Amino acid sequence: MGISLLDVRVESGEVCTMVFRKFKPQKQWGRMDTRIFKNILAARNKRKMPRFIVSPAVEEAGIKIYDPNRPNFFTTEVRELPAISHPVHRIPQLDEHPLYKSVECSLFDGTVAFTDGIDQACALSKAVKRIGFPETVSNLASKIPLPESFEDHLSDCIMHGERYDPTLEKLPRLFDPVIFWANYFPHRVHGTPVLTRGKIILDNLFRTAHLMALQHSQLLNLRYDRDEPLSAILQVDTVENEKIPFVLRSEPHIIVQSPEPIRPWTKAVGSKTCTLF
Repeated sequence: MGISLLDVRVESGEVCTMVFRKFKPQKQWGRMDTRIFKNILAARNKRKMPRFIVSPAVEEAGIKIYDPNRPNFFTTEVRELPAISHPVHRIPQLDEHPLYKSVECSLFDGTVAFTDGIDQACALSKAVKRIGFPETVSNLASKIPLPESFEDHLSDCIMHGERYDPTLEKLPRLFDPVIFWANYFPHRVHGTPVLTRGKIILDNLFRTAHLMALQHSQLLNLRYDRDEPLSAILQVDTVENEKIPFVLRSEPHIIVQSPEPIRPWTKAVGSKTCTLF
């Protein structure tokens, strides 16, 4: 039978235990540790280092020795870099862009998102935001027969972006605009970003509407691209009867193209002017 380190040993009627030290983790760095560290550092800084002496053999060899304590130590051997005219380091000019045109235009750059969305766009363009679809479109949409459990399917399309998506990205920290000095949300939340959720919901709704239209032999020749750049131009007449091109640049999530105008949304006259888009 073996004897462990914790066994009790009996000698001359006395009971004694073996030496055993239990592992104990170090405590958090405190004030006493900081004071001890400062004392050790101050004592180490007070130590005098011996002076560096150049040996006679090095002096006879003619080796140049620099003193790193001098202020101009780094500027003694610094040389200017040669100017190399490499095409990578050249800044391209504006007129070298393939989409550059010398004609002035009204540019709408949709790649930079607005902070307030459609409200800020209406404020900049002095337009009135219209809620809901026109009456003609609503009348045509009311005649479309909806399948059974369409509301549940529509709810799944929305919940796919709100709850069902497994994306876990670091979301921006929540902010209270009213009580801005209070920090109610100290922890960072992970989930699906707002733009990603909107793209998922838009993609699901478009796919649902397109499949319903195909069942009734509608929207047969549609072409749609995802996350592709869009650059369109439209000639607009001004008060002085001048043709100023209106350029629209954006990168939407879905671009739907059709060779023929869609009847429920636009008229024949209005669709001919928008064929460039």
